[in-house]
Amino acid sequence: MDAQEYFDQTGVTTYLKDAITLILENRPEDPLEFLSEYFNNVVKGSNSLTRSYRYIKLAKRNQEAFFDNLVAAYNSFSNKNSPEDIGLNGSEFVKLVKLVCNDFPPEILKKVVDVLNKGNSNTLLSFQEFAAGINACLLYEEYLKIVEELFGQLDSGTGFVEINSIVEMLDLVLKDNHIVPQPSPTKIQRCIDSFRKISNDGKVTYKEFILSLFQLTSPFD
Repeated sequence: MDAQEYFDQTGVTTYLKDAITLILENRPEDPLEFLSEYFNNVVKGSNSLTRSYRYIKLAKRNQEAFFDNLVAAYNSFSNKNSPEDIGLNGSEFVKLVKLVCNDFPPEILKKVVDVLNKGNSNTLLSFQEFAAGINACLLYEEYLKIVEELFGQLDSGTGFVEINSIVEMLDLVLKDNHIVPQPSPTKIQRCIDSFRKISNDGKVTYKEFILSLFQLTSPFD
């Protein structure tokens, strides 16, 4: 048996072609880490939930491959006994949302899940519902990263930021914001008032900062 026959017979050729195709389609920042995760999943095996999550995380939302990955993530929940039943129900969707948003602060994750929750329904979600929900999660994942960076810029290393600095930052950042809806002046003032209420010394913690800004820009009210 020559090398090519050996690779073909053991399935190595198929996996290598698949891995290389995925790398070229998705262009991950660290292709070696991507390969490590890919073959780790091959060895350990995976279920519908983890396969769907892996497809969602393969590429960023602005990459060309993202939509195809989203379709593959949705199709991961196909019913082997009934091939025409493709997709996931509300309960499965909530589990996937929690997996995608696993690094969200618990209070924010609960808010997102409450809005997207279809856990009481066994009806399959349409692809449009699935795509809208996942896109919402990824949008807020991007937003929370920006908020974390803003806190880091305002924090002088104490773990707190001055409320006056936050007010100046809000004026500057929200004008140029293109990720989340522009809040009304009333909502902005309510956010500033909430900072003043939770702070006795004119300073707020990271948790207070991120929760207040999420509330400010969230359409989930």
